[in-house]
Amino acid sequence: MSELTLTHLRANGVAKIVVVNRTLENAQTLASAFAGIARPWEQLAESLAEADIVISGTGAKGYVLTETMVSTALRSRKRRPLFIIDIAVPRDVDPSVAQLDGLYLYDIDDLQGMVAEGFALRHHEASQVEQMIEDELIAFAKWQAEQQVVPLIAELREKSFAIQAAVMESLQHKLPDLDERQVDVLRKHTSSIVNQLLRDPIASIKEMAKEPGGGDALRTFARIFDLVAPPDETHGVDQTFLQKTNTSSDSMRTHSLTQASVLATKSESGETPRSRVSPTLA
Repeated sequence: MSELTLTHLRANGVAKIVVVNRTLENAQTLASAFAGIARPWEQLAESLAEADIVISGTGAKGYVLTETMVSTALRSRKRRPLFIIDIAVPRDVDPSVAQLDGLYLYDIDDLQGMVAEGFALRHHEASQVEQMIEDELIAFAKWQAEQQVVPLIAELREKSFAIQAAVMESLQHKLPDLDERQVDVLRKHTSSIVNQLLRDPIASIKEMAKEPGGGDALRTFARIFDLVAPPDETHGVDQTFLQKTNTSSDSMRTHSLTQASVLATKSESGETPRSRVSPTLA
């Protein structure tokens, strides 16, 4: 735990690290690995007065930092605040020091509470991202199903305008006295008729293609308008895919909520902290 703590302190820009241990050789070994300073146990009180953040993680059975020791250190600090983080189990720091002015005490329960808060925030953001991904997957599946109708629509329009072109040619033969303007007016109006007749069927088949059994709807559509029918393996939106997407998202959310609940339960099991500052210190 001490090595992990020093790793994070160094990674977050802590300039000076002092390691105090009952065995000086152990302190020297740990300090040398992190470009720190090793001091004997007898200099604990002196080091306490110099430090801004004290992290205690020993295997002692009793309190290592007592109220008397901490209050003495505070008097020599000239109102500079002192942060103590107790990561030992059982605790190294007498909980009564939290009553001292200028002293901010955190223990394992506080840290777990911070983790739970951070986890809950990340879970909230993750849930939003998961929903965005799920929405896009569903939209993609529907778009993919809709693309299956594109060849039919193109064929239908081509066939319809071929009929319109044939009708125009017939009219020109039957009405040879039509001038260019009149022919153009007829061409525009017949084209408008074709577009209006096709609009609703095309809109409907686009929607039907995105529904379960969309492939059957496409084949019926092709049969009605005498078009080339899509293959039998053509389907609408893949409902199995959508179900897997929803199940996966629900599973991830349930797992995240379970973890958050466990952390929150652990954080509530300890003593309520008397003082708090920004969680970034943890």
